Amino acid sequence: MKSLFPVVGKELKLLRRAMTRGGLKVLGSELLHRPNSIMATLRRFKRLHRAGNILTDGSKIMQFGEDGNNTCVKVVVYVPHWPSTAAKTRMRRALRSDTVWPEQVTLSITDRCPYKCRHCSNARGPSKPMPQSRLVELVREIQDIGGSWLNIGGGEPGVVFERARAAVAAADGRSETWLNTTGFDLDDDKAGCLKEAGLFGGRVSIHSHTAAEHDAFVGYRGAFKIAAEAIRTFRRADIFPVLSAAMPEERITSDGVHNMMQLAKDLGAGFVEIIPIRPAGRAVIACSHSELRRHDVNRRMFKTFNTDPRFVDYPAVNSPAYLETADRFGCVAGSERLYISASGDVQPCPLVNLSLGSVLDESLASICRRMRSLLQRPRCDLLCSQLGPLVSKYVAEGGQGCAVLPVPQEKSAEILAGLPPSQTPNAWVL
Repeated sequence: MKSLFPVVGKELKLLRRAMTRGGLKVLGSELLHRPNSIMATLRRFKRLHRAGNILTDGSKIMQFGEDGNNTCVKVVVYVPHWPSTAAKTRMRRALRSDTVWPEQVTLSITDRCPYKCRHCSNARGPSKPMPQSRLVELVREIQDIGGSWLNIGGGEPGVVFERARAAVAAADGRSETWLNTTGFDLDDDKAGCLKEAGLFGGRVSIHSHTAAEHDAFVGYRGAFKIAAEAIRTFRRADIFPVLSAAMPEERITSDGVHNMMQLAKDLGAGFVEIIPIRPAGRAVIACSHSELRRHDVNRRMFKTFNTDPRFVDYPAVNSPAYLETADRFGCVAGSERLYISASGDVQPCPLVNLSLGSVLDESLASICRRMRSLLQRPRCDLLCSQLGPLVSKYVAEGGQGCAVLPVPQEKSAEILAGLPPSQTPNAWVL
C-alpha cells in the first residue's frame, strides 16, 4: 500500500523548486515552438503563475508514494497531480489561449442510488441513461475539450459497476480520473479493477463525524460504516482517497472541520473536502431554511489547518468556501467547470440545474460553445446561490418536485442571458 503524507520543511522547498522548473520547462517549449505568440504566451504565463500562487497559498501538499515512478503530489483535489500528463496538458492549454477551458468535468453515469441524501443536486425526474457506447465516446470528447480532471459519479456508480469501469477505462492520461461514491457495494476486487482501468482517486461521501447523524442525513442505515470502509479499500488499492463532506455553512466552523479532519486521519484519507450545501436539486425541497442560509464562514481556518504545525499529521483540507472567493478563483461554473447528467444534459455545474443542451442531440463541443457565449468567464458571485431562488420557484411552479429538473434549454438560456455582469476573479485576470 502506498504511503500518503504531507510534504513539509526542506522537502517542501525542494518540491516547490522542482515544480517551478517543470513549469518553466513547459513555458520554454511553448515559446520555442510558437515564436509568433511570444508576448501573448508570456502574458498568459503571468496569469498562470498568479493562479498557481493563489492555489498553493494556504494549501497543504500531499505526497502519494515514496520512491520510484509512481510517486506524485497533490496540491488540491481539483487540479491534476504533479508530475502527470494531465497537469502538463492543462498548463499548455492555459498558455495557448485566453479562454478558460472546462478542465473540471463531472460525468454522471446513472441516476440510480439506494440513498436519499437531502442535499443531492442530482435529484431529477425519471430519465433513460445514455447508451454505454455514447458514454465511452463522451469521455473522449471531454478530454478533447480540455477535461484534465474527470469526476465520474451518479447517482451511485457502485450500482452500475461495469458502466463505471468502462467510463474510467475510456480516459487516457490527459485526465486525472476520479470516482464520486458513497462506497456502496465497493470491495477490494472492484477497487482493483478500477485501479487497473486507470482510476486515480476516490471521493467518498461522509457528511458527519458521527454515524447516526450521517446515516440519518443520507437516509440509509449503515451508510457511515460503508463509507468508512470504502476509504480504507481505496487505500489498499493505491487509489487516492478523499473524504468529501457536504455541510450547511452554519456547521462549517473550526470544531466542525476539525471533527471531519480527525475522522479522515483515522481512516487514512489524503484530503478532507468541505462542500457548502447550496440550493440545488433535492436541497431546494428537502433541506431546511437554516441549512441553506448563507453564513460568514471563517475562511482563514482552512489555511490554519493546512499550515499550522499542530496539524501537520492531519490530511489536507480543501473547500470551495476558501477557493471560490473573488480574490481567488471565484465561481467557475460554465467556464472551468461543467456537469453532464446520466441522460446527457449539459449543465454549468452540478449545483446549477440548468440544461444548455444534450450530448444525445449534438456534440459536447457545440454545447460548450453555446455555454461560453452565456458564461464567458469565471464570476465573483456564486452562480448556484444567485440562481437558487429562480430554480426553487421553477420547481414549485412545476408541481412535480425535482422531477421538473433540470430547467430546459430554452428557459435556461433565457435565465443566463438575464444575469447581471460580474467582475473577473483575481486568478483569471489577464
